[in-house]
Amino acid sequence: MRPDALSANDPARALSRFTGEFRDAALEDDFRRDQYAEILRQSKFLFGLGLLVSLVLAGVNALLADQELVPLALAARSVAFAASLACLLVVGHVAKSLVEPLLVVWQVVITLAAATLIFVQQNVDAVSVLMLPAAFYLAVPTRFRVAVITNGVASLVMMGSYTAYAGATETTLRTGVALIVLTGLLAALRGRSGRDLRIAWATARSRAEALAELAQSRKLIERIFEAVPIPLVVVSTASGRIRRANKAAGLFLHGSTGGLVGCRAADLHEDPGDGSALLASLAREGAVRDFPTRVHAADGSVRSVLVSANVVDKSAADMQVVSSVFDITGRLQQEEKLRKAEAEYRALFENAVVGVYRTTPDGRMLRANPALVRLNGYSSEAELVTAVNDIASEWYVEPQRREEWARLMGRTGRVIDFVSEVYRHKTRERIWVSENGWTVWDENGEPAYFEGTLIDITERMRAEKQNAYFASHDPLTNLPNRRHFMERLEQALAQRKRKGGWLAVMYLDLDRFKPVNDTFGHAAGDLLLADVARRLKSVCRSEDVVARIGGDEFTILSTSADEPDGSLGLAERILAAFVEPFSLDGSRALVGASIGIAFAPYDGVSPDELLRKADQALYAAKSAGRNTVRTFNPDFGRHAGESGADRAAG
Repeated sequence: MRPDALSANDPARALSRFTGEFRDAALEDDFRRDQYAEILRQSKFLFGLGLLVSLVLAGVNALLADQELVPLALAARSVAFAASLACLLVVGHVAKSLVEPLLVVWQVVITLAAATLIFVQQNVDAVSVLMLPAAFYLAVPTRFRVAVITNGVASLVMMGSYTAYAGATETTLRTGVALIVLTGLLAALRGRSGRDLRIAWATARSRAEALAELAQSRKLIERIFEAVPIPLVVVSTASGRIRRANKAAGLFLHGSTGGLVGCRAADLHEDPGDGSALLASLAREGAVRDFPTRVHAADGSVRSVLVSANVVDKSAADMQVVSSVFDITGRLQQEEKLRKAEAEYRALFENAVVGVYRTTPDGRMLRANPALVRLNGYSSEAELVTAVNDIASEWYVEPQRREEWARLMGRTGRVIDFVSEVYRHKTRERIWVSENGWTVWDENGEPAYFEGTLIDITERMRAEKQNAYFASHDPLTNLPNRRHFMERLEQALAQRKRKGGWLAVMYLDLDRFKPVNDTFGHAAGDLLLADVARRLKSVCRSEDVVARIGGDEFTILSTSADEPDGSLGLAERILAAFVEPFSLDGSRALVGASIGIAFAPYDGVSPDELLRKADQALYAAKSAGRNTVRTFNPDFGRHAGESGADRAAG
């Protein structure tokens, strides 16, 4: 239960039946914080009383006690005196949370001092044993459980000291029983008094909160009355004069709120008879809704308005009427504009170059403009509307697209740039269109029909498809480019992580390609690169990814080999494919290749790491004499670090 969950009607529900404290720790903390001043006052009183009693009893001990016991008695009294004095001096300066521990320490010191005096045959009657725990229970303002523990300890200490002095006699036993009974009664009394105190506190707090909330509500109502942008006035039916007006009313009807108060309400009407008719309706009905009239505005114009009014208290002799004034001059002008706009809309509907439609929620065509009629291969709107019975199955290439369109429309009431492949309804030619649609609702909040526009975007879709292809492929070789290769490599690594297996990345660089460019020209070099791409694709498997990543550099992603030897075999077949010279417009060029290979997961698990290590292996292949294969990890070769040519020679 949070502090704000305390019921003002029944605060006792939040209290423990035994301790009388709040069950909610936060609420109990709030109570003790509110009671801190009283707790501090009681603490100072106790410390001062302890100081005074210790001083008086020290004097009595010095005069009346056995002279042999006086030093010990005075020492015990001095300790109690010092503890009381120290606590009195510091209690007002420590943190609130330390007051209770300070009280506990003081109780312990006083208890030990009293027990010492009993043990040395001072204050040896049973009343002395009972008095101190009782005083602690009744006067020390600690929490209930703290009071139970400290007073229990005090009772044990006092009873122990008394027993040590008097011995285990019948009197001692009766004193112990009396102490137990007294402790129980005092605990119940303390719980009850704490409960009553907290109920009173909770009730007062709830009342204060209610009053504060009421005051806030009144302020809020006042602020709302002033802040409402609609003119509001309060009129006395007895005098017919305005008693109150908000800012909007003052600005609209007079120019200022203060000048409007006290004016006769009837004087605001262009026709005074409207004011009389309004009051007569109020007398009969007690409320008026949308009473049409014309009033004088602050700027000198006459405005058309609708007045709604309610009688606040019909039983009062001087009834107060709250009236709201809605200026509809602009609305009337707008209606005229709408009539003109409707004519303009019809002209746009008939002459728009984009398709405009209206359909039922279940997929029947209701209206279609000439552009949409022509798009579907018909000559008239009536012909198209008659022909289309089910838009989902007759118009969309994928009928579920209509379901998706309806789902989006149902969720937001509007669809923007909804792209689909559709049929020209009459010719069944497939085209792409983009739709913008919206829902028109009926008076019950249900979809009455859908309206929208569409345009033919077939050429746009073709261009986007072509642009997407060239964004991911090398235009010279039609191979994937570096970005596409890295995406495919990342996908393959993710699949390998789930399913296991090998994955090889080959980095290939052409040998003797620069002389071809220098000798035959860049055009011949481009022909050679295209032929290299064809040879690589003919050697590799269909599931392998062959890419050109720049210049005369190519990469191959092989995911089909079960072990490194399979990828090494593919690399050897690639080298063999370069044995045949390349034809370049009547000339022939002999170009070789060097290949570096890195394996996942052993050489790396990220695309960049594998490509980098394959490049390092390629560098080793170049350094070994070109037209060779090197793996990044030599242990994966049939003979560690041996080139394909070397293995063939072996």
